Amino acid sequence: MDRVVARLRSETESLAGQIDGYFAGARRTSVKRVGSSLLTIHTPEVTAWTDILFDGGLAPLLPHIVPDARIPHTRGDVAPAGMADLLIVKQQLIGYQAADVAHIENVLKGERKVREHSSRRETEQITFTETEVTTSEERELESTSRFELTRETSTTIKEDASLKAGLTVSGKYGPFVEFSASAEGSIARSKEEATRSAASFSQDVTERSARKITERVLERSSLRVTNEVVERNEHTLDNVAGAGHVSGVYQWVNKVYQAQMFNYGLRTMFDFMVPEPAAMLIQVMQSAHAGESSLTKPPEFTLQPSQVTESNYGYWVRVYGATDVTPPPDVYTTVADGYSAGNGDEKTDYNHSAQLAVPAGYAAIQGTVGVVSNAWEDTGSADIVLGRRTQRLGSGVKLWTTALDEERGAVPFALNTWRFSDVAVAVEVKCQRTSHAMTTWAAATHAKLTTAYQVRLQEYEEKLASLQLQAGVAIEGQNPAANLEVMRDELKKHCLSILTDQHFDLFDAIDTGTYGLPQLDVHEAAGEGGYVRFFEQAWEWEHLTWITYPYFWGRKGQWDERLAYEDPDPLFNQFLKAGYCRVSVPARPGFEGAIDHFMSFGELWNGGPLPTVSSPLYLPIADEIAERLDRPGDEVPQGEPWEVLVPTTLVKLRADSSLPVWKQAENGSWVEA
Repeated sequence: MDRVVARLRSETESLAGQIDGYFAGARRTSVKRVGSSLLTIHTPEVTAWTDILFDGGLAPLLPHIVPDARIPHTRGDVAPAGMADLLIVKQQLIGYQAADVAHIENVLKGERKVREHSSRRETEQITFTETEVTTSEERELESTSRFELTRETSTTIKEDASLKAGLTVSGKYGPFVEFSASAEGSIARSKEEATRSAASFSQDVTERSARKITERVLERSSLRVTNEVVERNEHTLDNVAGAGHVSGVYQWVNKVYQAQMFNYGLRTMFDFMVPEPAAMLIQVMQSAHAGESSLTKPPEFTLQPSQVTESNYGYWVRVYGATDVTPPPDVYTTVADGYSAGNGDEKTDYNHSAQLAVPAGYAAIQGTVGVVSNAWEDTGSADIVLGRRTQRLGSGVKLWTTALDEERGAVPFALNTWRFSDVAVAVEVKCQRTSHAMTTWAAATHAKLTTAYQVRLQEYEEKLASLQLQAGVAIEGQNPAANLEVMRDELKKHCLSILTDQHFDLFDAIDTGTYGLPQLDVHEAAGEGGYVRFFEQAWEWEHLTWITYPYFWGRKGQWDERLAYEDPDPLFNQFLKAGYCRVSVPARPGFEGAIDHFMSFGELWNGGPLPTVSSPLYLPIADEIAERLDRPGDEVPQGEPWEVLVPTTLVKLRADSSLPVWKQAENGSWVEA
């Protein structure tokens, strides 16, 4: 209730000031000489406000105020933690200290170790242009059988002629032979007819071909772009001529800081709890380094050829990036053939035979024959042979399916019709993958996966050798002072989001101008500038202090990633891994009232314009610069300074091969002897 009353009082005072200003401007001014002096006379103008009563009367008709759309008007639910002394712990780096042994490199007498690493990367881009023209040919073979009967008749006439003159002659040879002869003439005629029948068989073969010409032409265009980067590093440990064994002892290095607490006096303190303060920073870093190579060791390939299956080979292809692995053969495939004939007479029969090729690695397990026909007689039929199976089908539309005997290579097919005027036949053979085909595929796939694994392993070992070689000076991370600025900016951004309940989405005072160049949006900048100044000046961001809490207070799905971060700067490393962070920011002395006004009413600068030099809220730019440069002030040291050891990822080589020993100093600390 008190906050509401204060707000109404503030709005009434602001309104009164506006009305006073209105009346001050709504008047007529004249100058008149009175004696030797000039007299300025002000005459108020009559306005609509003169009819409105204020003291116990009606409230004024307030004009509608449109919020400035250039800046946010939200505010967070934040309250000061209270008044307290601003205590800041300052650290100063005073040295480095060798710590535990990190690694020992041993080189035997007469031994020489050489590590050489060569890296070569080549990119090849191949472009294929393929034009395909298909060739298909259809042939129709028609056979017609004809029987012809030939009748042949022949007539033969025979004539005999004789002459008889009545002359008789007789004689005798010796006692036993006697002869006599007589001569006379006569004529005889006879007629013979013979009929012969002959049957002749003829077969007409008519071949019709419909040729649809399409050719397949493959044009291959290859473009090779080579980007070659060759890196050679050599690291030699030579103890061939040495007098004895050599041991190089490497130690971890700690930073040594001196810490001192300072009291800056009373301040109004604000506390913030920020979850995963480095979340956005980590994502930006990952995006910036997305193109860099990562060191990932490929998992060992331990499968035997018999263990490679169509269900697990895809995983290994992805893991090893294998590009030449072919998928397993399909479980089933189909081959087909067709035949059609017609245009014969009622005595024409059709026949056809073919070999249906079975693909390698498959066996024929089932066949289907479909026959569509028209017949001269109801008894017309088609006799079919498929593999070792036969079937007779009648006229009309018929379908026959039969199991086959796992033929390999080819399946024979034959057809013969009787009393069909035309016929069309479709043959389909279903083939199943053989175990031998799968064994062959598994063996070939295993060999390709093994090759791919060896390539990935070699790449990993080369990268590892390159990192271990450490040729030249490799600087990891960045300057801790630069990291400190990054962490402060990130925490400041989170605190401002909590204070204002917004995420800087309205800040867009830069436009794209002529020729695509960025340029200032004057109107936006005028509105945003005052907003920015208020939040930059109302809090002492240079005295921002924080402490990080472990990773397990953050998202559980990010735990493994957080733990994997490693940076040479230990403070920055803690910031990256933090699951939560507590931040303390003091209000700038003199701005307590303005901050309270904003947190109550959401108005900047106590609802007024930007402060001028005469305003108590005006902060000279020189003071801002000096405070950022850590100008000494009225801070008072409290207590005695102390040393702080901070572990790092740095490693140093000891001057000799002796192992380090620590002893306790007089002040109780342990130092290396």
